[in-house]
Amino acid sequence: SAMEKLKIKNAKRIERGFVAKIGTGSIAYNRALSALSVFFHYAVKKDAIAKNPMDDVDFLPEPEAKRGRLSAEEVDQIFEVALTTGNDPNLDHLILWTLVETAARIGGLLKLQLQDIDIKSQTIALYEKRGKVRKQPVTKELAEALHELATSRGATKPSDNVFRYTLNSDFAGRAITSRRIDYIWARLRDEL
Repeated sequence: SAMEKLKIKNAKRIERGFVAKIGTGSIAYNRALSALSVFFHYAVKKDAIAKNPMDDVDFLPEPEAKRGRLSAEEVDQIFEVALTTGNDPNLDHLILWTLVETAARIGGLLKLQLQDIDIKSQTIALYEKRGKVRKQPVTKELAEALHELATSRGATKPSDNVFRYTLNSDFAGRAITSRRIDYIWARLRDEL
């Protein structure tokens, strides 16, 4: 059943140090209502129906988000752990630095290519959800550090990924995957 699956998933989340998710289904229910409302709004606009039946439907209350911003001290602690632990502190530091400076999604970070770094205009192009491209301003230091990381690890073509493993590792110059990000978060969780 759905509740059994949720219990198993939450046990795994708790084991990894995450909080359990509430399984009310209210978020999915409300998104479905929103989609239906848009559909019926269009039908009213095209005179297919007289009134939007969704106007009288109540949305369910949604759980309050438990996320919040990090303090400067917490960010410093995260960078300290990244720079002093792990098998590639330079890579991990640049990943975190890019996330802090750009608020990039992980998918955008993983897709970052050499051609996306513009040191002169101090921007990077992030390709994120739904094909959206975002030109994000960055410091000159970050743009230069990203370019240096990529080229020192074998990136030569404009379409080569920026975030790559060291040339003397088991993955010699290959682009990182989301597993590297998972490794960083697990290490930060263990250390902090």
